[in-house]
Formats: sequence, C-alpha cells, structure tokens
Amino acid sequence: VPDGTVLGADNPNAIQAGLPSPETILKFAEWGVSPEERLGDTLRTYFYDLSQLPAENRNPLRMQLAQFLLTHGFEVEALGVMEVIAADDPSRATEPLLMGMMGVAYLGADRILKADGILMDPILDGGPEMALWRGVVLARENASGAAHEEFGIAVNVAEAYPADVRSRVNLWKGRVAIEINDFIM
Repeated sequence: VPDGTVLGADNPNAIQAGLPSPETILKFAEWGVSPEERLGDTLRTYFYDLSQLPAENRNPLRMQLAQFLLTHGFEVEALGVMEVIAADDPSRATEPLLMGMMGVAYLGADRILKADGILMDPILDGGPEMALWRGVVLARENASGAAHEEFGIAVNVAEAYPADVRSRVNLWKGRVAIEINDFIM
C-alpha cells in the first residue's frame, strides 16, 4: 500500500486493511442470475434459444449457458458445453476465461488432475484470481506449502465470490493453514 506496508497472507495487516476485492474474470454472482423463476425454465429457455440460432452464432449463448450451469453446480454439464465451444472455435480454448471456467468446473467435478493441467497452464500465470484456484488444486493434491504460496498471492480474491464459493475456497485455505501452522492466513 502507499504507506509502505506489505500485505500478504503472512501479514495480519492484510486482514484488517479492508482492501476491495480485486477484479475477477469468473463472475459467479452475475452468471447465477436466472431470468426465469425456476431453474428448469431458465435451462429450457437457453436450449430453445440455442436451437433458434444458426450454428455459427451459437458460441456466445453457449458461453452464457456454461456460466449459468457452472454457477449452479452443474460442473459436468458446463464442461460439456465448454468442450463444444472449444471444438467449434479452437482459438477460444486458450482464452483465460474459458480455461479458468474449465479448471474450476473440473475441480467441482472432482477431476483434480484435469483441473491441475488447465489451471497450472502458463497462460493463466500472473493474476491473483487463478492463484486462488491453483491453491485449491494444490491443497487437494496435499501440496500444502505450494498451496499456501498461491493463497498468499490471492490474498482477498475469494471476497469477490458469492458466499457458497467463498466458503468452499476458505475451507481449503483453512486446511492448508492448519497443516503448515499459519493461522494468520
């Protein structure tokens, strides 16, 4: 911060600083909004709308569907939609947004090695948001030291997510903290 204080997972000032959450590319709160009263009605609307589009114009709506599915806990279904997007337009397969979504979906589907392969890709280097998800992957692989380092980079990213996502992430952060005896994290 401007006064020279260094904030990080090993610094209690990070917790008390009240810094705003960093900008994220995974917008779980926005993606989860359902225009219909019932989840099934929203899904039927997506499928109907997709069926009415020409094949070459479906990927933007497919992306919205994948985001909606991911947000509502349908990770496997979201992966199927994302794989269709990547197959239809191979250049999208290396976009950070799609890669991040796929990595998180593989985590949610308990396919840790697939999540690791995507989230550890150098394309996703450099940002605190993907460091958070890398930390979760590493924690699930019992690599607590490496997970702690990634969580240290991510500092307050989880605060940008809805409570259910934030809780799951914080459980892994807590487990890592216990395993390495760092309770300031």
